[in-house]
Amino acid sequence: MSKITDQAAAEAADLAAIGAQEDQIIAGIAALDAALVAALGNITGLTPDEQAAMDAVQAQIAALRVKTSGIDTSIPSGKPVLPLAPGGVSVVAAPGAVSLGWTAVPGATGYNVKRGSVTAGPYTTVNTAPVPTNSFTDSGLPSGVGVFYVISALNSVGESPNSGEISAMPA
Repeated sequence: MSKITDQAAAEAADLAAIGAQEDQIIAGIAALDAALVAALGNITGLTPDEQAAMDAVQAQIAALRVKTSGIDTSIPSGKPVLPLAPGGVSVVAAPGAVSLGWTAVPGATGYNVKRGSVTAGPYTTVNTAPVPTNSFTDSGLPSGVGVFYVISALNSVGESPNSGEISAMPA
């Protein structure tokens, strides 16, 4: 009977971790919603078709708010979970270098910057130790050669999925 109890406890812990990850995703959606609303509010000079499309997007956001209102987006304490993949990745190319930035991931203790020579990888981690901030400059690159990047977040549990890919061509 002890094995069954131990297995049930392990499964309950796994379900709690999954619930925590779901809560993190919902919290991330809420943060993206706020950023999107702020960005949409700053757009002016739209054509009638663009304004109609904007109105449709804002209506969908409003509907999503109704669906998610009342959902507890707080992250419960307990077993730590993998961090979410970084978002908002941006690049600025310079002679022989590429500067990258991304949105910080809650709970991340560091990041890996991965570079590939073709789209969709394979990628190689370019930092020698976890990057402690949400920016990194990759230098010593040949000018005029395209490179592709993804970022992952790290914490005590492990490494997140990769961010979306972004490309750059050093000048």
